[in-house]
Amino acid sequence: QLQLARGTHESELAGDVAPVAHRHSLLGDSTHSASLDSSGDGSMSVEIKLSRMDRIYHPGETLKGVATVRGGGSTLQHEGIGLTAEGSAALQLSAKSVGLFEAFYSSIKPVQLLHYERELQPSGKLPADATDFPFEIELKPVAGERLHESYHGVFVNLQYVITVEVRRGMLSKNIKRSIEFIVEAPDGRPIKESPAPFSI
Repeated sequence: QLQLARGTHESELAGDVAPVAHRHSLLGDSTHSASLDSSGDGSMSVEIKLSRMDRIYHPGETLKGVATVRGGGSTLQHEGIGLTAEGSAALQLSAKSVGLFEAFYSSIKPVQLLHYERELQPSGKLPADATDFPFEIELKPVAGERLHESYHGVFVNLQYVITVEVRRGMLSKNIKRSIEFIVEAPDGRPIKESPAPFSI
């Protein structure tokens, strides 16, 4: 079972600690990433836009968004358009951990926390202009697990990612785009107050 620090986000490079409320700012400009996150082959592109600009969600909620595929002025032939949402927790090596974990790093597989996949459109053609594909994802864990908070640390990486891929066959490069969203899982246990004596 993962024991993750709740409410903190540890910077891998500098070792800083940032509040949860500012996690999304560490991923880049949230407006650009959420609404203009696109990648493509030439003028063809895939864009993913989530309903929340900060991309912060909680376990049990429904994540809503729209995937937009642009043909770039010409009809786009494809072999299917798929969407996946994955959440996993994994050990990671860094300059600070070299020599500590190599012995068992390769033997520990990432723990899958969330898995969702959906075919947005079967093989066929898309028009030259933009085509929108609305989607909804219920944030529930895989059997036997629970959704932990997003966390990027020196030794542990816990990440949730949505990917949209336009499959174009063997002779053409697939068009693929991924965007990370943040999961916050507040601890529902009541805070116990205990007086602490002090003197000045």
